[in-house]
Amino acid sequence: MIPIHWNPLLNPAAFGLLALAVAGFVYWMACGMARKHGKRRAFWLLAPKLAVLLLLLIALLGPGWLSRQGQERASRVLVLLDNSSSMDVVDDGQTSRARRARALLEELQHQLAGQLQWEVMPFDTEIHPPGAPPSPAGAERGTDLAGCITSLAGRPETAGYAAMLVITDGGDEAVEPARLPSIPLSILAVGAPSFRWNDVSFNEVECPAGVEQGIDFEIKANIEAKAGGKGDFAKGLDKVKVLLELEQGGKWGRISEKTVDLRHLRSQVIFRVCSQNLGRQQYRLNIPGLSGEITVRNNFRTVVVEVQKKSLRVLYYTSELGIEYKMMRGELASDPGIAFTGFFRTLNDRFTVQGDRSTGEQDLETGFPGDCRHLQRYECIIVGSFPAVDWKEPQIQALLKYVEEGGAVVFLGGENSFGRGGYAGTKLLPLFPWELSSGEPALQRGNFPVTLSSSSAQFPMMSGLKELLLQAGKANVESVNLPGSLRANAVPLLMANVGGKSVPIVALMNHGKGKVLGVATNTLWKWNGAGDVLRAAYGRFWRQGIRQLANQTEGGQNLSVQWNQEIWRPGQTAEARIVVTTAVAADKLRLTASLARDNQQEPLDLAPVPGLPGAYAAKTGLLTRGTYAFRLVAYQGNATLGSYEKKLVVAPAVDEGTHLEINNAFLENLAAKGAGLFARENELPKMADQLSRIVQKQTRTEIPLTHAGYVFPLLLLILMVAEWMIRRRANLV
Repeated sequence: MIPIHWNPLLNPAAFGLLALAVAGFVYWMACGMARKHGKRRAFWLLAPKLAVLLLLLIALLGPGWLSRQGQERASRVLVLLDNSSSMDVVDDGQTSRARRARALLEELQHQLAGQLQWEVMPFDTEIHPPGAPPSPAGAERGTDLAGCITSLAGRPETAGYAAMLVITDGGDEAVEPARLPSIPLSILAVGAPSFRWNDVSFNEVECPAGVEQGIDFEIKANIEAKAGGKGDFAKGLDKVKVLLELEQGGKWGRISEKTVDLRHLRSQVIFRVCSQNLGRQQYRLNIPGLSGEITVRNNFRTVVVEVQKKSLRVLYYTSELGIEYKMMRGELASDPGIAFTGFFRTLNDRFTVQGDRSTGEQDLETGFPGDCRHLQRYECIIVGSFPAVDWKEPQIQALLKYVEEGGAVVFLGGENSFGRGGYAGTKLLPLFPWELSSGEPALQRGNFPVTLSSSSAQFPMMSGLKELLLQAGKANVESVNLPGSLRANAVPLLMANVGGKSVPIVALMNHGKGKVLGVATNTLWKWNGAGDVLRAAYGRFWRQGIRQLANQTEGGQNLSVQWNQEIWRPGQTAEARIVVTTAVAADKLRLTASLARDNQQEPLDLAPVPGLPGAYAAKTGLLTRGTYAFRLVAYQGNATLGSYEKKLVVAPAVDEGTHLEINNAFLENLAAKGAGLFARENELPKMADQLSRIVQKQTRTEIPLTHAGYVFPLLLLILMVAEWMIRRRANLV
């Protein structure tokens, strides 16, 4: 039977209308000819015309003859054979995964002998050359499935293979390759069902990535047990020891120990830790091996904690204690990265100091320092609402110099703030983001809806607030100061609707080398008691705001850089959002970015973020594990505006063998994306059948009917001759 393929020249609706029109025309002709010549004679006269019309309709359907030709050839298959340490585990009670994987490959080669050519490459964290000897069973070998597949996808020689087959237990993490090869990717999973194991393992471990020196933090772990194997393994699960160890000098030392009950096959352990050592601290959770356990490889979990000094110091100064002070102190003092010190007037010129104290802060008990050197102990100063007459000349000069030399100050709103507090006629006037006057209106009371300004998205301190305010549905403040218009270099961040007019209630401004934040309300603190969502918005605003003012966001004084994550897995993509926080004309700004590793440096493209002036995005694939150096430089004309450097760590998130169960869903999805087949080790015939199809390569040639020699025009010619002969015999010619 000759296969036919149709390629219609008209869509179905148009072809249907045309066919109906042709049928109507034929019917009209048939009726007319039957009346004139009789039915029998009309049939023979009409038949050639009907055949021609039918032939033309068929031609519009675009029929083509399909010609298939088989090509027998030996196809090359690239095999990636997992050689990681987890393949040494004997999980079926008889043989290791590695031996079973090699046996499966040998069986495939036997079944398809003479049909396929096999090229086998062992892999662990990298791909080894074909024929390379396997690593010793005791050697530690990680797994980087995504990275190895990605690296092969980038090699031109990969296209010379008919297919790729990966024989693996999947590794410990479900990381998608950055790119897939152009040839079909099939996966054969090696691993016995886990319900037959005797095993204990850590399921999830929670630990902060960074903590402050001397601050307690928790390392929390969920532990699971499986007792489906032989022996008395289950009897020993009532008292399982869990050790917490600290790496020092290349050796692990025990710092704590707890006992958990795993008779119900699940438990949780929490270690409370405090480190006085600065820098990178590595902790390990360790369950000593139990009798009858299939492996101790998943009895360990390592976490890394960066211990830093409590470097961000905030000073809150006010003359009278109020609820706003208490709310802000509660938020900032609870942040382990912020040292909060507050002081307020008690009697005459005596002040009470609260919060974190350090050497030299006893001078606060006599009032605001009049020496800039004392203020420079703090990264940010928050000034409450009190009259300008309470300031002394040395204090004013100290605050001015502090900001001009790089400090940050926040002015809070209230009855005695801005122009209402008499600041329009003082030397502090240049520090305010608004133009002030002595005729400033009184503090407005009511319910004023709050929204983010269009320019707020480019500032890290406002990150996430838009989503929280949308989630809350409504955010109001109950008081608003109305100072003058914003200064030319001030940027509005939060807006309030006052009498149908949108006015800025939070504004940011650079002054000298420092920054100033103005908050024209004294009821923002009420968000803290208005539900979980607004409470989160209040906390985020102040925590992020203090860090940006103090240049504690990544990037420094004039740049802000935010990354999509802190640690990347091999094959993942690192994305950075870069914001130039200083106003620079577009024609004067130039940014360069690069990524370096192993003394090789390559430039990175920076793309403007639509709708966000001064914001740019950088993206790069991190194909292999290691440490990459990212560098960014911003130029204003020929002068350097700022620079930024960061080490990007590319490494697995967990130790080798942490998750021994096969992630079938992930591997099956990966094979589907690679246009291949996924099979478990007990489904070898299915994989053999899939690979055997590669042998029979078929090419298809389609010949359109109208181009098949002279068939189509000959048919038309024959029909025309037939009609002429019929009409001649009927004496109609």
